[in-house]
Amino acid sequence: MNQDVMKEALFSGIWGTCGPWEDRSAALISASLGEGWHTVLTYSGAAAKKVFQIYERMGYPYPPKDLVKILRIVYTSNHRSSESYHPENETDNDSYQNQPAEICGAICTTDPKLYEIFYAIHHCGHKPGISATVDLSSETVLGGDMRISEWQAIQIYENEGGYYVEQL
Repeated sequence: MNQDVMKEALFSGIWGTCGPWEDRSAALISASLGEGWHTVLTYSGAAAKKVFQIYERMGYPYPPKDLVKILRIVYTSNHRSSESYHPENETDNDSYQNQPAEICGAICTTDPKLYEIFYAIHHCGHKPGISATVDLSSETVLGGDMRISEWQAIQIYENEGGYYVEQL
């Protein structure tokens, strides 16, 4: 991690919440998917799946597949590529270090309203850029804490091209 970037994040006081590095990294992931995508970064691929499961349990209709992507962002350096990594072929002799290292997860959509709902679920009920709780249904949703940290976000931003994206 670049020392100046580390100092900027450290002195900002925003480490474990949605901050400027998350916004920058989410924009990179969105741009890699094409025009019109909005990205919510989560601390893991499993957390991204959980955001979608909570959305479904709230009674929202299942969106068309072309509107939503659930992703896992994985380092490429010193790890096998997604094409060569097949966990079903692992043996007891394979070490944990040979498996790809996950940076974070993401849930992406082309629908701005869905983005707002996913963001609120993952960030304690807050709207993007606003700290007030969002009313998502007849009750106010508290939401979860499945947010990416600024440290994870910096890893994406500083290592553009040093990771690959797997759809879950």
